[in-house]
Amino acid sequence: MITVNIPGSKSISNRALLLASLAGPRKIAPKNLLQSDDTKYMQQALKALKKGKKSLYCGNAGTAMRFLAAYVATLEQTTTLNGNARMRERPIKDLVDALRQLGAEVEYLKHKGYPPLRIRGPLLGGTCTLQGTISSQYLSGLLMAAPLAKKNVTIHIRGGLVSKPYVDMTISMMETYGVKVARDGYKSFRISAGQKYKARSYTIEPDASSASYFYGIGMLTQNKMHIPNLDLKNSLQADVRFVKAATALQAKKMSRHIDCESFPDAAMTLVVLAAFTKGKSEFTGLGNLRVKECDRLSALATELKRIGCRVTEKKEGIIVYGNPEKLHGAPIRTYDDHRMAMCFGMASVLIPDITIENPQCVKKTFPTFFIELKKVKKQLNEQNIILSGMRGCGKSTLAKALAKKMKREYIDLDTVIEKRAGKTIAEIVAAKGWNYFRTLEAQAVTKISRKKNIIIAVGGGTVLFQKNVKQLKQHGKIIYLNCSVSSIQKALAKNKHRPSVTKESVLEEAKALYAKRHPIYAKNADVIISGVEHTTNKEKDLTKKVAKLSAHCAYFGIHETV
Repeated sequence: MITVNIPGSKSISNRALLLASLAGPRKIAPKNLLQSDDTKYMQQALKALKKGKKSLYCGNAGTAMRFLAAYVATLEQTTTLNGNARMRERPIKDLVDALRQLGAEVEYLKHKGYPPLRIRGPLLGGTCTLQGTISSQYLSGLLMAAPLAKKNVTIHIRGGLVSKPYVDMTISMMETYGVKVARDGYKSFRISAGQKYKARSYTIEPDASSASYFYGIGMLTQNKMHIPNLDLKNSLQADVRFVKAATALQAKKMSRHIDCESFPDAAMTLVVLAAFTKGKSEFTGLGNLRVKECDRLSALATELKRIGCRVTEKKEGIIVYGNPEKLHGAPIRTYDDHRMAMCFGMASVLIPDITIENPQCVKKTFPTFFIELKKVKKQLNEQNIILSGMRGCGKSTLAKALAKKMKREYIDLDTVIEKRAGKTIAEIVAAKGWNYFRTLEAQAVTKISRKKNIIIAVGGGTVLFQKNVKQLKQHGKIIYLNCSVSSIQKALAKNKHRPSVTKESVLEEAKALYAKRHPIYAKNADVIISGVEHTTNKEKDLTKKVAKLSAHCAYFGIHETV
């Protein structure tokens, strides 16, 4: 298990900052607040308002721009809101229309429908109709500002509502801070005027979107990831649905369809994961990704093609034709979008030749992302590789050659046992029997399992015992070398020093043992590699097999030491 520390949720942090600032006069700062560019802009704007300043800058923080636009509309003053070049391309017309219906005066300072804005309150209240198909942040901003209006506020939704769970998050947090919202599903919302936000202690949970990259790494490399304090069952964040969706993605089907409308941010992680998952994966409900920090659908399609993945870009979705064997490294453009950087940072665990341009853009929501990623890569690369399989399948030869290629220590379990006992395995078995040998084998497994960054060849019977398997997997991955019975028989016929397990002839014993052991080998393996039979050209044969093994190691995040 690998533990990754994820900072506080951006979505919850910026809501909590606004709600806590409105819960006066006693202010209680939220705990585990995300420290990033997005929350910095929100904090600076709230401090500026408190000092009487009337010009706010939001960078490219969508939540700050939209939440603050609704809030300053409740103030009896004129306030301007501006952002960076990309923010001035992100639509805000639907929110402005609703604010005007509720009595605020709003003026576009450059282009109609886009920031910068000049807003004058107060918010009188009444009824408004809000288009809900672009962003749920418009509704969240209105809801949080509504209790400050002069009269009751009723909001009707037109055209459906995207990202509904984020609205649920807003309403839940408002209730936590003492304000109730009456609702008719997602069709209309009513907020009574005069309600007061109440100061309270509030702890922000880790960001589920940021966690998705590491859950994705865990799924790609078959490792369990632990994110402290993130409760997948009771989280306010819709992006925890990523885990269930990723499990569906990895189901052994050649065609999959996943509706991601409720968790668009984490859906980006799914899209990149799909490149490593054989078959066709279609993702829908993602139209609003086009108006985020960049046109994310276009960016994903472009950069996936750059690493060798075939994709089809749709108006509100994307189709990925996964084929991990065709993927390769490339420089990745981020479009100054933090999530593009983190999605392909995840992919770099399996493809080290991926380089991320402008990695600093992660400061927007997860400033320490690449520090945490480096720690995870180190832990993954320190895993041991254990080759298991029938006696005579070439475990020792292949493990030794693989260790040389990957510049790692090689350990042969049988050799360890023989050195400790001062006898050959045949002598140990002849003197004290197989049970005694298995005891020595278990002791040796315990000892070498504490090591890291090694290649181990184990005996034919080692992984038949769950205690051994459990210990070997603590710091390693088991690869089962599966070859034909006839190939095993040929190899065993040349070696007269291996003690018999069943007292049968070499040929009959190989056949009987394979039938008994193959299901157990397969069950306990992290991956099965078939077709490792011996050929006449031993050197070419060995090179080919080692290359195949090395490629499978990369799927675990284990790479050649440079």
